[in-house]
Amino acid sequence: MPATSLGQTVADFFPLLPDEALKPWSEIHGELTPARRKALLSGDATAVTKAKEETHVREILVDTKNGYLYFTSTGDGEGMNVHMTYWREKKQKDGACLIAVVIDGWSVASHATDLIKFYRWAPEAPRKLEDVSTQHIPALHAENFFKTTKEIGEEAEAAGLKWWWILPQKGTSIRIQGAEVGEDQLAEKLGPPRYVYVLDWNGTDFSMKREALTD
Repeated sequence: MPATSLGQTVADFFPLLPDEALKPWSEIHGELTPARRKALLSGDATAVTKAKEETHVREILVDTKNGYLYFTSTGDGEGMNVHMTYWREKKQKDGACLIAVVIDGWSVASHATDLIKFYRWAPEAPRKLEDVSTQHIPALHAENFFKTTKEIGEEAEAAGLKWWWILPQKGTSIRIQGAEVGEDQLAEKLGPPRYVYVLDWNGTDFSMKREALTD
């Protein structure tokens, strides 16, 4: 996804994110203020190093050609990732677009999403983002991903079961997977994830389909 008609890129959108979009990271690794976000992407070696130290960012990827941004935390055996991308709205010739942000928590044994947000950017309000998450996040439950009963699924969700949202660096399809639970009695009841959902952006909204995972 190249720059919008007004020249914005994913690097320009990143500082505009509201603080709530980065809350899981800020609470653990250091507050990602707009100033620090700008510093991380500034290209100034001194500013980048300082911002990384303040926020425990280890690695940053900014793909302006495809409209994708990624960074991960420092850590040994566990950590956090942030992914951000955007797509143009098909019917809007003024450059309006949908922005997606995902924050993952990972360890050697598991990977799950702590936050998923969608924002709309429009040129008539170029310094603000509209939260449209409720319009694009489907209601999903454990039995959608695992071959299990509703009762066991509700037990797993009450215990904190999460999904894993995977944003594309290229293309328009988001994958949603059931996260691996680990090794305990609940995990044995659920078994491994059996299905994945694919959300495909058509320029106006997402279409959704379920696919079976092969062993």
